[in-house]
Amino acid sequence: MEHALAAIVGMMFFVSGMSKAIHSGPFLSHIQQLGWVPMAMTPVVCVAVTGCELGLAAALLLYVQPVLSLPATLGMLFALTLVSVVGYVQGAIEHCGCYGRWLRLTPMQGVMLNVLLALMLVASWVLMDPAALTETDVRAPLLAVALGVFMAGRSGDEPFIDMAPTRIGERWEAEWISTLTIPSEVPALIAFVNPQCKLCMNWTQPLKRVSDRHQWPLHVVVSESQLEKAQELLVPGFVIHTVSAKQLVWLVDTVPSVLQIRGGVIEARWTGRVPRAWRPKTEGCSGVVTA
Repeated sequence: MEHALAAIVGMMFFVSGMSKAIHSGPFLSHIQQLGWVPMAMTPVVCVAVTGCELGLAAALLLYVQPVLSLPATLGMLFALTLVSVVGYVQGAIEHCGCYGRWLRLTPMQGVMLNVLLALMLVASWVLMDPAALTETDVRAPLLAVALGVFMAGRSGDEPFIDMAPTRIGERWEAEWISTLTIPSEVPALIAFVNPQCKLCMNWTQPLKRVSDRHQWPLHVVVSESQLEKAQELLVPGFVIHTVSAKQLVWLVDTVPSVLQIRGGVIEARWTGRVPRAWRPKTEGCSGVVTA
């Protein structure tokens, strides 16, 4: 019974870790939105968390060294729960971000799930018979850590599997945001942001500059709960649209995300920080912003 309880938690950690390993970009932006870690260190934190999750998942599934793996997992659950609660209270995040597209949870749903998983870990600890433990081979968990670090490090910019509907080359569907009209003659820019996220607000000046220089329509999409804050912080000239928080994270894996659409087709997409290659194009006289 104690192994079964640990294995259930291990499976959830596996799902969470693999979602980050396959596409670490959303979790990386999630960390950057919180603003608690120096920007240069966020990739390190991202790959470290991914590796730890997959390593603990392997240890729990195989019931390797539960005397160590159970309390370590409990500590990680506590830390992730604290991050979700504080981030939600600060208004920096609107979704859990733990399971990617595989399991969309609000921060509070994520907290409740973590509490349930923690209770399973405690029950596994109470039922554990130390005398019966024979599995001490830690090679599988260590390999899982290495795999998670490697995959997360490679998938930040280009995911192994991209499941977002707003992929480059896909058509923009009018029903996604009914109030938003894409012109056929010129490109349009669509920015998905959280106005309380400093990383998102760093995009406002470059976007406005490109829009004004080339006379391209500029649309900003925020969740319904963030409309008032967006109207307060964004300068005139930004056309603001609202969608539900659930719809927003379905359209794009994370905020900030910026799309460039031409003729109804998504031709470029940027997430996270304003890329270095983007800034000169906003300041020079080149006519087209490209990926």
